[in-house]
Amino acid sequence: GCAISRVILVAHLLHSQQAWGAVSCGLLCCISSGFFSRDQMRAAVYDRHSPEGVRTVFDQRPPPSLSSTADGTSPPGSAGAGGRAPRSAPGSQALIRVRAAGVNPVDAKFVFADKLPRALGGLAQRAVQNRRVGFDFSGVVIRAGRGCGFKPGDEVWGTMPPFQGTLAEEIVAPCDQMGLKPSCLSFEEAAAVPLSGLTAFQALDQHGLREGQCEGKRILVIGASGGVGHLAVQVASARGLQVTAICSKESFAVVTELGASECIDYKNPRSPDSPVGGDGDFVVEALEETVIRVGKPFDMVLDTVSSHLAVDTAFSYETRIRRCSTPLLEQGSGADVHNYVIIGAHTSMWIVAGIKRLCGLNLFQRGHELFWVRFPNSSGELESLRGYAEAGKLHPRLAAVLPLTSEGVQEAFRQLHSRRTQGKIVVQVERE
Repeated sequence: GCAISRVILVAHLLHSQQAWGAVSCGLLCCISSGFFSRDQMRAAVYDRHSPEGVRTVFDQRPPPSLSSTADGTSPPGSAGAGGRAPRSAPGSQALIRVRAAGVNPVDAKFVFADKLPRALGGLAQRAVQNRRVGFDFSGVVIRAGRGCGFKPGDEVWGTMPPFQGTLAEEIVAPCDQMGLKPSCLSFEEAAAVPLSGLTAFQALDQHGLREGQCEGKRILVIGASGGVGHLAVQVASARGLQVTAICSKESFAVVTELGASECIDYKNPRSPDSPVGGDGDFVVEALEETVIRVGKPFDMVLDTVSSHLAVDTAFSYETRIRRCSTPLLEQGSGADVHNYVIIGAHTSMWIVAGIKRLCGLNLFQRGHELFWVRFPNSSGELESLRGYAEAGKLHPRLAAVLPLTSEGVQEAFRQLHSRRTQGKIVVQVERE
Protein backbone atom coordinates (compact mmCIF):
# COMPACT_ATOMS: atom_id res chain seq x y z
CA GLY A 1 0.00 0.00 0.00
CA CYS A 2 0.94 3.67 -0.01
CA ALA A 3 2.15 5.56 3.05
CA ILE A 4 -0.16 8.48 2.28
CA SER A 5 -0.57 9.55 5.90
CA ARG A 6 3.18 9.94 6.27
CA VAL A 7 3.44 11.89 3.04
CA ILE A 8 0.65 14.24 4.13
CA LEU A 9 2.29 14.71 7.53
CA VAL A 10 5.59 15.65 5.91
CA ALA A 11 3.77 18.05 3.56
CA HIS A 12 1.98 19.65 6.49
CA LEU A 13 5.21 20.12 8.34
CA LEU A 14 7.16 21.51 5.40
CA HIS A 15 4.36 23.56 3.80
CA SER A 16 6.20 23.14 0.52
CA GLN A 17 4.85 22.86 -3.00
CA GLN A 18 7.22 19.97 -3.64
CA ALA A 19 5.83 18.06 -0.69
CA TRP A 20 2.25 18.48 -1.83
CA GLY A 21 3.39 17.23 -5.20
CA ALA A 22 4.50 14.10 -3.39
CA VAL A 23 0.97 13.75 -2.02
CA SER A 24 -0.44 13.77 -5.56
CA CYS A 25 2.12 11.20 -6.61
CA GLY A 26 1.26 9.08 -3.58
CA LEU A 27 -2.43 9.21 -4.36
CA LEU A 28 -1.78 8.10 -7.93
CA CYS A 29 0.35 5.22 -6.67
CA CYS A 30 -2.41 4.20 -4.32
CA ILE A 31 -5.00 4.25 -7.08
CA SER A 32 -2.82 2.33 -9.50
CA SER A 33 -1.43 -0.25 -7.13
CA GLY A 34 -2.99 -0.04 -3.70
CA PHE A 35 -6.63 -0.51 -4.57
CA PHE A 36 -5.82 -3.06 -7.28
CA SER A 37 -2.99 -4.92 -5.59
CA ARG A 38 -0.89 -7.62 -7.15
CA ASP A 39 -2.71 -10.35 -5.26
CA GLN A 40 -5.97 -9.40 -6.96
CA MET A 41 -7.26 -10.06 -10.46
CA ARG A 42 -10.30 -9.42 -12.62
CA ALA A 43 -13.02 -12.05 -12.56
CA ALA A 44 -16.69 -12.23 -13.53
CA VAL A 45 -19.23 -13.18 -10.86
CA TYR A 46 -22.97 -13.61 -10.64
CA ASP A 47 -24.73 -10.60 -9.19
CA ARG A 48 -28.53 -10.50 -9.24
CA HIS A 49 -28.48 -6.73 -8.70
CA SER A 50 -26.48 -6.02 -11.87
CA PRO A 51 -27.71 -5.87 -15.49
CA GLU A 52 -27.99 -9.38 -16.95
CA GLY A 53 -27.11 -10.79 -13.52
CA VAL A 54 -23.31 -10.57 -13.88
CA ARG A 55 -20.45 -8.13 -13.32
CA THR A 56 -16.68 -8.11 -13.01
CA VAL A 57 -14.90 -7.65 -9.68
CA PHE A 58 -11.37 -7.67 -8.34
CA ASP A 59 -11.06 -11.08 -6.73
CA GLN A 60 -8.34 -12.93 -4.88
CA ARG A 61 -5.65 -14.22 -7.23
CA PRO A 62 -4.73 -17.93 -6.89
CA PRO A 63 -1.58 -18.60 -4.88
CA PRO A 64 1.60 -18.27 -7.00
CA SER A 65 2.44 -21.94 -6.52
CA LEU A 66 0.29 -25.04 -6.31
CA SER A 67 2.12 -26.29 -3.24
CA SER A 68 5.10 -25.70 -1.04
CA THR A 69 6.05 -29.36 -0.81
CA ALA A 70 8.30 -31.31 -3.13
CA ASP A 71 5.79 -34.00 -4.06
CA GLY A 72 3.14 -31.62 -5.36
CA THR A 73 0.78 -32.09 -2.41
CA SER A 74 -0.87 -29.07 -0.87
CA PRO A 75 0.17 -27.65 2.50
CA PRO A 76 -2.52 -27.65 5.19
CA GLY A 77 -5.14 -24.94 4.78
CA SER A 78 -4.25 -24.10 1.17
CA ALA A 79 -7.03 -23.07 -1.19
CA GLY A 80 -7.65 -22.72 -4.86
CA ALA A 81 -8.95 -19.82 -6.91
CA GLY A 82 -11.11 -17.34 -5.10
CA GLY A 83 -10.00 -18.69 -1.71
CA ARG A 84 -11.99 -21.91 -2.17
CA ALA A 85 -10.39 -25.29 -1.68
CA PRO A 86 -9.76 -27.02 -5.01
CA ARG A 87 -11.76 -30.18 -5.70
CA SER A 88 -8.88 -32.06 -7.33
CA ALA A 89 -5.72 -33.21 -5.61
CA PRO A 90 -3.13 -30.40 -5.95
CA GLY A 91 -0.69 -32.70 -7.77
CA SER A 92 -3.26 -33.05 -10.55
CA GLN A 93 -3.85 -29.33 -10.99
CA ALA A 94 -2.28 -26.57 -13.03
CA LEU A 95 -2.18 -22.82 -12.52
CA ILE A 96 -3.38 -21.23 -15.77
CA ARG A 97 -3.12 -17.70 -17.11
CA VAL A 98 -6.43 -17.49 -18.95
CA ARG A 99 -6.35 -15.92 -22.41
CA ALA A 100 -9.99 -16.42 -23.36
CA ALA A 101 -13.14 -18.04 -21.99
CA GLY A 102 -16.30 -19.30 -23.64
CA VAL A 103 -19.78 -18.16 -22.62
CA ASN A 104 -22.52 -20.79 -22.78
CA PRO A 105 -26.29 -20.92 -22.30
CA VAL A 106 -25.72 -22.93 -19.11
CA ASP A 107 -23.92 -19.89 -17.65
CA ALA A 108 -27.01 -17.75 -18.21
CA LYS A 109 -29.33 -20.45 -16.83
CA PHE A 110 -27.98 -19.70 -13.37
CA VAL A 111 -29.15 -16.11 -13.85
CA PHE A 112 -32.50 -16.79 -15.50
CA ALA A 113 -33.04 -20.00 -13.43
CA ASP A 114 -34.93 -21.63 -16.30
CA LYS A 115 -34.08 -25.15 -15.14
CA LEU A 116 -36.25 -24.57 -12.08
CA PRO A 117 -39.91 -23.82 -11.42
CA ARG A 118 -40.50 -20.08 -11.56
CA ALA A 119 -41.19 -19.93 -7.81
CA LEU A 120 -37.63 -21.14 -7.13
CA GLY A 121 -35.93 -18.74 -9.55
CA GLY A 122 -35.10 -16.17 -6.90
CA LEU A 123 -33.66 -18.84 -4.63
CA ALA A 124 -31.38 -20.06 -7.43
CA GLN A 125 -30.14 -16.54 -8.09
CA ARG A 126 -29.33 -16.08 -4.40
CA ALA A 127 -27.53 -19.42 -4.32
CA VAL A 128 -25.09 -18.37 -7.06
CA GLN A 129 -24.64 -14.79 -5.84
CA ASN A 130 -20.95 -13.77 -6.04
CA ARG A 131 -19.92 -17.16 -7.44
CA ARG A 132 -17.63 -17.16 -10.46
CA VAL A 133 -18.86 -17.49 -14.03
CA GLY A 134 -17.76 -19.78 -16.85
CA PHE A 135 -16.89 -23.38 -17.67
CA ASP A 136 -14.45 -23.46 -20.61
CA PHE A 137 -11.16 -21.69 -21.21
CA SER A 138 -7.94 -21.48 -23.15
CA GLY A 139 -4.68 -20.21 -21.73
CA VAL A 140 -1.07 -20.83 -20.81
CA VAL A 141 0.26 -23.02 -17.99
CA ILE A 142 2.11 -21.02 -15.33
CA ARG A 143 2.80 -23.96 -13.04
CA ALA A 144 1.71 -27.60 -13.02
CA GLY A 145 1.62 -30.27 -10.34
CA ARG A 146 3.99 -33.19 -10.57
CA GLY A 147 2.57 -35.93 -12.78
CA CYS A 148 0.02 -33.55 -14.27
CA GLY A 149 1.37 -34.04 -17.79
CA PHE A 150 1.78 -30.34 -18.51
CA LYS A 151 4.64 -27.88 -18.07
CA PRO A 152 4.95 -24.10 -17.79
CA GLY A 153 4.42 -22.44 -21.16
CA ASP A 154 2.08 -25.10 -22.56
CA GLU A 155 -0.91 -23.65 -24.40
CA VAL A 156 -3.99 -25.50 -23.18
CA TRP A 157 -7.78 -25.62 -23.31
CA GLY A 158 -10.27 -27.25 -20.98
CA THR A 159 -13.15 -26.92 -18.54
CA MET A 160 -13.62 -26.04 -14.88
CA PRO A 161 -16.01 -27.48 -12.28
CA PRO A 162 -19.19 -25.45 -11.65
CA PHE A 163 -18.80 -22.02 -10.01
CA GLN A 164 -15.00 -22.09 -9.92
CA GLY A 165 -15.16 -19.96 -13.05
CA THR A 166 -13.11 -19.34 -16.17
CA LEU A 167 -13.88 -15.66 -16.74
CA ALA A 168 -10.87 -14.71 -14.65
CA GLU A 169 -7.25 -13.77 -15.26
CA GLU A 170 -5.90 -16.88 -13.50
CA ILE A 171 -7.46 -20.21 -12.50
CA VAL A 172 -6.36 -23.47 -10.89
CA ALA A 173 -7.65 -26.12 -13.31
CA PRO A 174 -7.93 -29.90 -12.86
CA CYS A 175 -5.54 -31.55 -15.31
CA ASP A 176 -7.98 -34.35 -16.16
CA GLN A 177 -10.26 -31.67 -17.63
CA MET A 178 -7.73 -30.03 -19.94
CA GLY A 179 -5.54 -30.78 -22.92
CA LEU A 180 -3.08 -29.15 -25.29
CA LYS A 181 -4.68 -26.44 -27.40
CA PRO A 182 -4.78 -27.05 -31.16
CA SER A 183 -1.92 -25.06 -32.67
CA CYS A 184 -4.12 -24.06 -35.59
CA LEU A 185 -6.65 -22.21 -33.41
CA SER A 186 -6.32 -18.83 -31.74
CA PHE A 187 -6.94 -18.65 -28.00
CA GLU A 188 -10.36 -17.13 -28.69
CA GLU A 189 -11.30 -19.91 -31.10
CA ALA A 190 -10.01 -22.58 -28.73
CA ALA A 191 -12.05 -21.20 -25.82
CA ALA A 192 -15.20 -21.71 -27.89
CA VAL A 193 -14.78 -25.49 -28.07
CA PRO A 194 -14.44 -27.40 -24.77
CA LEU A 195 -17.97 -27.41 -23.29
CA SER A 196 -19.88 -27.44 -26.57
CA GLY A 197 -17.40 -29.74 -28.30
CA LEU A 198 -17.47 -32.26 -25.44
CA THR A 199 -21.28 -32.14 -25.45
CA ALA A 200 -21.39 -33.06 -29.14
CA PHE A 201 -18.56 -35.62 -28.84
CA GLN A 202 -20.02 -37.44 -25.82
CA ALA A 203 -23.61 -37.35 -27.11
CA LEU A 204 -22.54 -39.17 -30.26
CA ASP A 205 -20.32 -41.61 -28.36
CA GLN A 206 -23.04 -42.56 -25.89
CA HIS A 207 -25.68 -43.15 -28.54
CA GLY A 208 -23.98 -45.65 -30.82
CA LEU A 209 -22.14 -43.20 -33.09
CA ARG A 210 -18.52 -43.56 -32.01
CA GLU A 211 -15.59 -43.13 -34.35
CA GLY A 212 -15.54 -46.10 -36.73
CA GLN A 213 -19.23 -46.95 -36.14
CA CYS A 214 -20.83 -44.32 -38.37
CA GLU A 215 -20.59 -45.71 -41.89
CA GLY A 216 -23.91 -45.40 -43.69
CA LYS A 217 -25.57 -43.69 -40.71
CA ARG A 218 -27.46 -40.42 -40.63
CA ILE A 219 -28.00 -37.70 -38.03
CA LEU A 220 -30.37 -34.76 -37.84
CA VAL A 221 -28.97 -31.73 -35.98
CA ILE A 222 -31.60 -29.19 -34.89
CA GLY A 223 -30.18 -25.74 -34.18
CA ALA A 224 -27.17 -26.45 -36.37
CA SER A 225 -25.75 -22.91 -36.38
CA GLY A 226 -25.66 -22.49 -32.58
CA GLY A 227 -22.84 -23.06 -30.12
CA VAL A 228 -23.31 -26.83 -29.69
CA GLY A 229 -25.02 -27.37 -33.05
CA HIS A 230 -22.28 -26.01 -35.30
CA LEU A 231 -19.66 -28.14 -33.54
CA ALA A 232 -21.93 -31.20 -33.61
CA VAL A 233 -22.24 -30.86 -37.40
CA GLN A 234 -18.44 -30.88 -37.70
CA VAL A 235 -17.82 -33.78 -35.28
CA ALA A 236 -20.52 -35.85 -36.97
CA SER A 237 -19.16 -35.07 -40.41
CA ALA A 238 -15.60 -35.89 -39.28
CA ARG A 239 -16.86 -39.34 -38.22
CA GLY A 240 -18.44 -39.99 -41.59
CA LEU A 241 -22.08 -39.39 -40.70
CA GLN A 242 -24.47 -37.92 -43.23
CA VAL A 243 -25.69 -34.71 -41.60
CA THR A 244 -29.03 -33.03 -42.17
CA ALA A 245 -29.33 -29.66 -40.44
CA ILE A 246 -32.24 -27.52 -39.30
CA CYS A 247 -31.34 -23.85 -39.01
CA SER A 248 -32.30 -20.47 -40.47
CA LYS A 249 -32.03 -19.96 -44.20
CA GLU A 250 -29.44 -17.26 -43.53
CA SER A 251 -27.16 -19.92 -42.00
CA PHE A 252 -27.37 -22.43 -44.87
CA ALA A 253 -24.05 -21.45 -46.47
CA VAL A 254 -22.16 -21.58 -43.18
CA VAL A 255 -23.66 -24.88 -42.01
CA THR A 256 -23.09 -26.51 -45.39
CA GLU A 257 -19.46 -25.41 -45.27
CA LEU A 258 -19.19 -27.04 -41.82
CA GLY A 259 -20.21 -30.41 -43.24
CA ALA A 260 -23.99 -30.66 -43.53
CA SER A 261 -25.15 -32.41 -46.68
CA GLU A 262 -28.60 -30.83 -46.50
CA CYS A 263 -30.15 -27.85 -44.68
CA ILE A 264 -33.80 -27.21 -43.86
CA ASP A 265 -35.16 -23.81 -42.85
CA TYR A 266 -36.93 -23.96 -39.49
CA LYS A 267 -39.25 -21.15 -40.60
CA ASN A 268 -42.31 -22.16 -42.59
CA PRO A 269 -42.29 -20.10 -45.81
CA ARG A 270 -46.04 -20.52 -46.09
CA SER A 271 -46.55 -19.04 -42.62
CA PRO A 272 -43.32 -17.30 -41.48
CA ASP A 273 -44.73 -16.30 -38.09
CA SER A 274 -45.53 -19.89 -37.13
CA PRO A 275 -43.27 -22.96 -37.07
CA VAL A 276 -46.24 -25.03 -38.18
CA GLY A 277 -48.36 -23.36 -40.86
CA GLY A 278 -52.08 -23.77 -41.18
CA ASP A 279 -51.72 -25.75 -44.40
CA GLY A 280 -49.14 -28.28 -43.23
CA ASP A 281 -45.81 -28.68 -41.49
CA PHE A 282 -43.09 -27.55 -43.87
CA VAL A 283 -40.17 -28.85 -41.79
CA VAL A 284 -41.63 -32.34 -41.37
CA GLU A 285 -42.59 -32.45 -45.05
CA ALA A 286 -39.01 -31.59 -46.00
CA LEU A 287 -37.64 -34.26 -43.63
CA GLU A 288 -40.09 -36.81 -45.03
CA GLU A 289 -38.96 -36.06 -48.59
CA THR A 290 -35.34 -36.53 -47.50
CA VAL A 291 -36.01 -39.86 -45.79
CA ILE A 292 -38.01 -41.19 -48.77
CA ARG A 293 -35.30 -40.08 -51.23
CA VAL A 294 -32.47 -41.67 -49.23
CA GLY A 295 -34.53 -44.70 -48.27
CA LYS A 296 -33.44 -44.65 -44.63
CA PRO A 297 -34.62 -42.86 -41.46
CA PHE A 298 -32.24 -40.92 -39.23
CA ASP A 299 -30.22 -42.94 -36.74
CA MET A 300 -30.15 -40.07 -34.23
CA VAL A 301 -31.61 -36.62 -33.68
CA LEU A 302 -29.51 -34.15 -31.70
CA ASP A 303 -31.92 -31.39 -30.73
CA THR A 304 -29.99 -28.41 -29.35
CA VAL A 305 -33.05 -26.13 -29.38
CA SER A 306 -35.92 -27.75 -27.48
CA SER A 307 -36.53 -26.88 -23.83
CA HIS A 308 -39.52 -26.24 -21.59
CA LEU A 309 -39.54 -22.51 -22.41
CA ALA A 310 -42.60 -21.27 -24.27
CA VAL A 311 -40.47 -19.94 -27.13
CA ASP A 312 -39.19 -23.51 -27.69
CA THR A 313 -42.26 -25.59 -26.91
CA ALA A 314 -44.04 -23.77 -29.75
CA PHE A 315 -41.79 -25.70 -32.14
CA SER A 316 -42.33 -29.14 -30.51
CA TYR A 317 -39.85 -30.78 -32.87
CA GLU A 318 -39.99 -34.25 -31.35
CA THR A 319 -43.79 -34.41 -31.35
CA ARG A 320 -43.90 -33.27 -34.96
CA ILE A 321 -41.22 -35.72 -36.08
CA ARG A 322 -42.78 -38.73 -34.33
CA ARG A 323 -46.32 -38.15 -35.59
CA CYS A 324 -45.23 -38.16 -39.24
CA SER A 325 -46.78 -41.08 -41.15
CA THR A 326 -43.35 -41.89 -42.61
CA PRO A 327 -40.95 -43.03 -39.84
CA LEU A 328 -38.27 -40.34 -39.66
CA LEU A 329 -36.24 -41.85 -36.82
CA GLU A 330 -34.97 -45.42 -36.47
CA GLN A 331 -36.37 -47.53 -33.66
CA GLY A 332 -33.31 -47.47 -31.43
CA SER A 333 -31.77 -50.47 -29.76
CA GLY A 334 -28.76 -51.07 -27.56
CA ALA A 335 -26.62 -47.96 -27.08
CA ASP A 336 -28.87 -45.87 -29.31
CA VAL A 337 -32.22 -46.90 -27.79
CA HIS A 338 -32.66 -43.30 -26.62
CA ASN A 339 -31.88 -41.76 -29.98
CA TYR A 340 -33.85 -38.50 -29.79
CA VAL A 341 -31.38 -36.49 -27.69
CA ILE A 342 -32.04 -33.04 -26.25
CA ILE A 343 -29.78 -30.80 -24.16
CA GLY A 344 -32.43 -28.61 -22.50
CA ALA A 345 -35.59 -29.51 -20.60
CA HIS A 346 -37.78 -28.83 -17.57
CA THR A 347 -36.80 -29.59 -13.98
CA SER A 348 -38.21 -33.13 -13.76
CA MET A 349 -36.11 -34.27 -16.71
CA TRP A 350 -32.96 -32.80 -15.17
CA ILE A 351 -33.70 -34.89 -12.07
CA VAL A 352 -33.94 -38.02 -14.24
CA ALA A 353 -30.69 -37.00 -15.98
CA GLY A 354 -29.07 -36.54 -12.56
CA ILE A 355 -30.10 -40.06 -11.51
CA LYS A 356 -28.49 -41.47 -14.65
CA ARG A 357 -25.39 -39.36 -14.06
CA LEU A 358 -24.98 -40.43 -10.42
CA CYS A 359 -26.23 -44.03 -10.49
CA GLY A 360 -26.06 -45.09 -14.13
CA LEU A 361 -29.79 -45.85 -14.00
CA ASN A 362 -31.55 -44.68 -17.19
CA LEU A 363 -35.19 -43.87 -16.40
CA PHE A 364 -35.91 -42.00 -19.61
CA GLN A 365 -38.70 -43.44 -21.72
CA ARG A 366 -37.54 -45.38 -24.75
CA GLY A 367 -36.40 -43.28 -27.68
CA HIS A 368 -35.87 -40.04 -25.75
CA GLU A 369 -33.14 -38.65 -23.49
CA LEU A 370 -31.86 -35.44 -21.96
CA PHE A 371 -28.08 -35.46 -22.32
CA TRP A 372 -25.82 -34.06 -19.59
CA VAL A 373 -22.15 -33.60 -20.47
CA ARG A 374 -19.39 -34.90 -18.17
CA PHE A 375 -16.18 -32.95 -17.55
CA PRO A 376 -14.03 -35.20 -15.27
CA ASN A 377 -11.54 -37.39 -17.13
CA SER A 378 -12.25 -35.64 -20.44
CA SER A 379 -8.60 -35.11 -21.45
CA GLY A 380 -8.73 -37.94 -23.97
CA GLU A 381 -11.84 -36.51 -25.61
CA LEU A 382 -10.23 -33.06 -25.77
CA GLU A 383 -7.25 -34.72 -27.44
CA SER A 384 -9.60 -36.24 -30.05
CA LEU A 385 -11.16 -32.82 -30.65
CA ARG A 386 -7.66 -31.38 -31.05
CA GLY A 387 -7.00 -34.06 -33.66
CA TYR A 388 -10.13 -33.05 -35.58
CA ALA A 389 -9.08 -29.39 -35.46
CA GLU A 390 -5.51 -30.01 -36.62
CA ALA A 391 -6.81 -32.23 -39.43
CA GLY A 392 -8.94 -29.31 -40.63
CA LYS A 393 -12.21 -31.02 -39.65
CA LEU A 394 -13.18 -28.78 -36.73
CA HIS A 395 -13.12 -25.00 -36.71
CA PRO A 396 -15.31 -23.07 -34.26
CA ARG A 397 -17.18 -20.00 -35.42
CA LEU A 398 -17.20 -16.96 -33.14
CA ALA A 399 -20.42 -14.99 -32.82
CA ALA A 400 -18.70 -12.27 -30.77
CA VAL A 401 -15.46 -11.59 -28.88
CA LEU A 402 -15.98 -9.30 -25.90
CA PRO A 403 -13.68 -7.88 -23.21
CA LEU A 404 -13.53 -8.98 -19.56
CA THR A 405 -15.35 -5.93 -18.22
CA SER A 406 -18.76 -5.64 -16.61
CA GLU A 407 -20.10 -4.17 -19.84
CA GLY A 408 -18.47 -6.88 -21.94
CA VAL A 409 -19.74 -9.80 -19.83
CA GLN A 410 -23.22 -8.27 -19.61
CA GLU A 411 -23.32 -7.90 -23.38
CA ALA A 412 -22.29 -11.57 -23.72
CA PHE A 413 -25.25 -12.61 -21.55
CA ARG A 414 -27.54 -10.25 -23.44
CA GLN A 415 -26.59 -11.96 -26.70
CA LEU A 416 -27.05 -15.40 -25.13
CA HIS A 417 -30.52 -14.41 -24.04
CA SER A 418 -31.39 -13.29 -27.58
CA ARG A 419 -30.90 -16.93 -28.76
CA ARG A 420 -29.95 -15.70 -32.21
CA THR A 421 -26.20 -16.19 -32.25
CA GLN A 422 -24.28 -18.04 -34.95
CA GLY A 423 -21.48 -19.90 -33.22
CA LYS A 424 -20.02 -19.17 -29.78
CA ILE A 425 -19.62 -16.02 -27.72
CA VAL A 426 -16.14 -15.64 -26.22
CA VAL A 427 -14.68 -13.28 -23.63
CA GLN A 428 -11.11 -12.19 -24.28
CA VAL A 429 -9.32 -12.13 -20.94
CA GLU A 430 -5.84 -11.20 -22.12
CA ARG A 431 -4.70 -10.05 -25.55
CA GLU A 432 -2.16 -12.14 -27.45
